[in-house]
Amino acid sequence: MQTLPKRPDSLPNSAAGTFVGRLRRVWDFLTEPHPSIKGFGERRDARLIANFTLLVVILGFALLLTVTPSAVLFGGVGLVAACYLLSRTQRYQLGLHGVLLTLIVAIWLGSAYTPVTSTTQNANSPAYFFLPILIAVLMLPTRSGLVYVGLTLLAAGATELALLEQGRIQASMITSYLLPLLFVSAVLYALTQHHLRIEDERRTQTLLALRRTELANADLAKANALARETTRLKSEFMATMSHELRTPLNAITGFCGIMLDGMGGEIDDEARHMVQRIDLNGQRLLRLINDILDLAKIEAGRLELVSTPMNLRDLSSTWMAQVSALAQKKGLTLNTIIDPALPDQIYGDTERLTQVVINLLSNALKFTESGGVTLELKRSEDQYLISVIDTGIGIPPHALNFIFEEFRQVDGSTRRAYGGTGLGLAIVRNLCRMMEGNIRVTSELGKGSNFIVNMPLKPVDPAYADEPEPAMVLTDSAVVAA
Repeated sequence: MQTLPKRPDSLPNSAAGTFVGRLRRVWDFLTEPHPSIKGFGERRDARLIANFTLLVVILGFALLLTVTPSAVLFGGVGLVAACYLLSRTQRYQLGLHGVLLTLIVAIWLGSAYTPVTSTTQNANSPAYFFLPILIAVLMLPTRSGLVYVGLTLLAAGATELALLEQGRIQASMITSYLLPLLFVSAVLYALTQHHLRIEDERRTQTLLALRRTELANADLAKANALARETTRLKSEFMATMSHELRTPLNAITGFCGIMLDGMGGEIDDEARHMVQRIDLNGQRLLRLINDILDLAKIEAGRLELVSTPMNLRDLSSTWMAQVSALAQKKGLTLNTIIDPALPDQIYGDTERLTQVVINLLSNALKFTESGGVTLELKRSEDQYLISVIDTGIGIPPHALNFIFEEFRQVDGSTRRAYGGTGLGLAIVRNLCRMMEGNIRVTSELGKGSNFIVNMPLKPVDPAYADEPEPAMVLTDSAVVAA
């Protein structure tokens, strides 16, 4: 949590700062409500009343030190101290009532029956009745406040009558003292009522807003649950249908292979051409179904990862061998760069890592017309990086934001020059996340692209090189977290 900078002329541990801090802690301790008061609003009101009564107690003791002590003054200070102790309990409102009554009686006695030498001060003494009126209106509910306003006005009237009997004021001066009290009481009451109405409206609006928020959250939760269930059903349907479609397609491509090998009898050139087209399109459709099946398994949380020891140097040779035919067909070069700092063996899922790299290499070769493709493997602290660099057409800057989304391609038109469904990079991204890694891309139009896969480096202890790690199963929560 950030703190405000200190003033340049202040010391962090100055004596004044320490004294003020200690005084504040003592005051907070003296006004803290009892733990039995649980509600936030009740604790706030109790703390406010405790602060007020404690302040009155301090003023009372100050009076004892500055004026001539009397039994009445001692009794008043004692009553206020008892009200302070009461204000820190569950009966904190009684403490405020006690202070108000004590103030009214004290002002009445002090104004009407205390001998004074100054006639002017004696005539102005009823002005002190403003204090209990102000406190009653501001700190008590409407009805209770009005009761104390009435009591204060009665006490002020009794004071005026007492002063009149003693000859200290004239009869014509009574209204000049009582009318201001009545006017101030009416103004304070009106202002308090207006403030209360505003607070009630604000509280009502807040409650309505909270209610609307609760209803919206409930609707959103239902919608999210429905969306998750729909996604699960869709993924299960896609996985089931992909499996059902792959079975007959395997039979079709298998029989095409038998016919092309001549195992079912010799066929002429025209028939061979047609069977080759059937086999070619069957293989293409089979790859599409396999991609959909993998994506459905990932979304449904049913794809299993098996981590075993693997050698990246041997795997890189296997990867290059798998795509060498496509590179030779297009006249492209294939290069491999391997960091000597890589361990001989690491843990990982060989099948899924191969799927990632072959997909990236195939894409690089598909979108490259001249030059070549480079596969680079290097170590970076506790990770290893697999980079597939090509000299192809590159990717526009706006397309970098969506090329890893399902069914998205840079050229989505029906007349695009390169085939594909847009599932390959989506599967690559999801597989990388499953294996606790990530993938990113940098590209420049006309100069090529660089796909970089980051994977956690888990070297194999030579003593346990033949023991696989426990299998990891992707769950629904893992999909959501990804």
